[in-house]
Amino acid sequence: MLTQPRSSKPWATSSKAHADQLSFTIASVNTETTADGLPFQLVTETRVALRRPDRFWVDVRSEQVHNRFLYDGQQVTVHHLIANLYATMDAPATIDATLTRMEEGFEMFLPLADLIASEAGRRMMDGVEEITYLGLDEVDGVSCHHLFARQEDLDWEAWIEDGSMLVPRKIVVDFKNDEGGPTYTALLSEWDFSPHLHDAVFTQTPPLGARRIELQEVVPEGNP
Repeated sequence: MLTQPRSSKPWATSSKAHADQLSFTIASVNTETTADGLPFQLVTETRVALRRPDRFWVDVRSEQVHNRFLYDGQQVTVHHLIANLYATMDAPATIDATLTRMEEGFEMFLPLADLIASEAGRRMMDGVEEITYLGLDEVDGVSCHHLFARQEDLDWEAWIEDGSMLVPRKIVVDFKNDEGGPTYTALLSEWDFSPHLHDAVFTQTPPLGARRIELQEVVPEGNP
């Protein structure tokens, strides 16, 4: 859900976020209003490591949740570390197809999954109706291109680092049609484009004593 201005497309063509191997960290806050009118925030840290076209490791941690997702080119393993549970699912041979399988088949959504996909530019532009370039701004002292985009069900802003990196440093999503007016704010940091990721990173065994559970596949509407 982010892009560079349509008149110049460095994000879509040369961003280092499209590198074959990389790792980065997302510090995010989900803010929404409860039915009683009280504000609620969920603070999450997500660490990502990936090796395209067929490996990723994603660790999602908050006060309530600590989940880890590993994809080794053949299957996805999900570890629910607080409850000491794990599950597996057979997966396609690429990251992009696996993300689609997780989202459509099991309603598992990784934070900012568009950044993991190889065709990130296409995924991020899906549904964009209008995009505006707002000039240069700073995020944590880093000069960034500031973008604003509208879609049917949400608005989003992105701050893309100026220079040769062209990686996102901040993303804000306003789910304007959802009850409670939730907003997602993410700061992205610790970008590393030579992390030397070996196969063992993506094939960790479940923690000691972990209990295996089965994932429930989503049945499309209209099917028995």
